[in-house]
Amino acid sequence: MMKIQLTLQMMSRYKQLVLSIAFLLFLSNSFAQVPKLALADSLAKEILENEGLYTVASGLKPMSTVLQFDFQIDTLSQEFLDEKAVEASLSNFYSALSLLENENIKFIILPFKSIYGDKRTFQILVFHQESVEEKIKEFSSFFLKRGILPETPVHQILSIVEFGEKYERYQAYGYFFGYPEHAVNFFVNASLSYEKTNEFVERDFFQIPVASSEEGHFVYAVPKGYEPAEIDLRIRLDASEILSKYKEFKSEVDFETKSYPFLELYFQILDLALSENKEEVFLD
Repeated sequence: MMKIQLTLQMMSRYKQLVLSIAFLLFLSNSFAQVPKLALADSLAKEILENEGLYTVASGLKPMSTVLQFDFQIDTLSQEFLDEKAVEASLSNFYSALSLLENENIKFIILPFKSIYGDKRTFQILVFHQESVEEKIKEFSSFFLKRGILPETPVHQILSIVEFGEKYERYQAYGYFFGYPEHAVNFFVNASLSYEKTNEFVERDFFQIPVASSEEGHFVYAVPKGYEPAEIDLRIRLDASEILSKYKEFKSEVDFETKSYPFLELYFQILDLALSENKEEVFLD
């Protein structure tokens, strides 16, 4: 088992990132930049405290939901009631998310295809570029039928997926959200069965804890009475090791004095994930 080892080079890059934040604050010299950094800090917290940690730290989860939010619409025309407010809100999100990206970690803001009541729901997704590409290669037959290759831009892929056929949507998101193939197949088949028979297929749920909760975040459906297979236990073990390391790093952050503690912690995690020795850091 490998030991956790933070090299001087890794620490140096982290210090540079921290200094970059301080320099950004110094240059702003106005209140205009503060909301952007505050929003970025809040988004970083949502990522790290929930399943997004497994996306940014290692790509164990190729893609994760960061946040969902609504805008009011006219129920007849389905047009936004206040388009300027929508534009301003989306612009703020894009601006803050740009601080959290690097060459491998990206974000997309995507509306749900379905509309319920007087609101249109958007979701912010974080994805690990390399892991998404590997997932497309792993299930190449499924994705190729939809014209999707590993090099297809993720924004284009998710537009195809979100606005495509319902069960294909379930399957694609299942793969991208890091669920094992058996769980994806079960959920799709159970949904098809319910549509044909109108009888709910009994199920259990395989739970993988995150920092904010033991249940309800990184979770997938399995048949009733299912005994976890090796792949399930492997995912849970890898996740637990990542979560343990994250909690160690978090315990060293002074939340009382830091203006943007989760933003700094996020950059630290991101920097370590980029290092050649990331396996030594996150997985023993």
